Amino acid sequence: MNIFKRIIGKSLLPTIAAVFISISFTACCCNDNNDNSDNNDDYHGEGDKGENTTIIGTWKMMGGVEYPAQATFQANGEYEWEWGGTGLKDNGTYTMTDSLITMTIKERWQNDTKIEIDPQNFPTRVCYLYMLQKSYLVWNFGGDYYYGAGQNDISDYTVPTKVAFMLNSKYNKPDIQVEDGLLDGEWIAKDEEENIIGRIIIDNNIYTAYKLKNLHVYFSALPEYLDVKCSQKYVGTFKFEKGYFIVDIDSIMSSYKRIDSPYEQYWVTHNDEYDYSNINPLTLEADRWLNTEYDISPEENMIYSNGKNLFIQNKYDEKAFIYRKQ
Repeated sequence: MNIFKRIIGKSLLPTIAAVFISISFTACCCNDNNDNSDNNDDYHGEGDKGENTTIIGTWKMMGGVEYPAQATFQANGEYEWEWGGTGLKDNGTYTMTDSLITMTIKERWQNDTKIEIDPQNFPTRVCYLYMLQKSYLVWNFGGDYYYGAGQNDISDYTVPTKVAFMLNSKYNKPDIQVEDGLLDGEWIAKDEEENIIGRIIIDNNIYTAYKLKNLHVYFSALPEYLDVKCSQKYVGTFKFEKGYFIVDIDSIMSSYKRIDSPYEQYWVTHNDEYDYSNINPLTLEADRWLNTEYDISPEENMIYSNGKNLFIQNKYDEKAFIYRKQ
């Protein structure tokens, strides 16, 4: 039984039936692999605390998060934490050393019922700050009874278990700005097996992105479905506006095309329903781009980079996607 189920009970757990069908920076909530693809301190850097910026205040998780965290830090060293929509909340004391925040849980509640704190069941929570500014921060949860820390070591904050953008309650949007030229270059995202699952190239304000997509295809000669690796390519420009990193997409190209219908589906019943092109696994370039018939609209993203790593999350997604500078 998982940690969340032990805490809140079966009755509050939603029934989930989903097929994970694609991996992309705009659909990163469907991909957990990027969370643990690297676990060294290169993710952290030195931290990026703005002048006169403090952790004191209330911060709420941004994005299309089903159960958003909200944290309030007080000047007297006490905190309150709530997982919105779950009825779970806790309070206690916190310490902040450099970029590491450690919360010692004193009381834990589910709705109005107090829950006994089990010393073996995440009695502390640790968050590592990547960046702290007045309007928002970026951190990860290295130990939490909701997300865990690889479910093994609550002190292992080096694993980006859950990267989150948190908005200060005094602001209605994050004031995201990035130093000129910091994003320029090639950025690669990989899964735990070191397969490339995303690629971004930024040259001045020209933006090119590739994302890996998996189709589950049934071949009549085989006893089961197979994953067919495909690619999509996005080309456009970007700007910082309304507090977000906005990508104005000019074109979208795909390495596959459905033959008998304009609509995509990801669980394919026969292998003759699609036309495929081979893709280069190192670049995600396709031998042929077969489909360009897509509705195009701007994408608004939250973004942070320390020069080595790029965290990017669509404002409607639940999780940040992590890229490495090449």
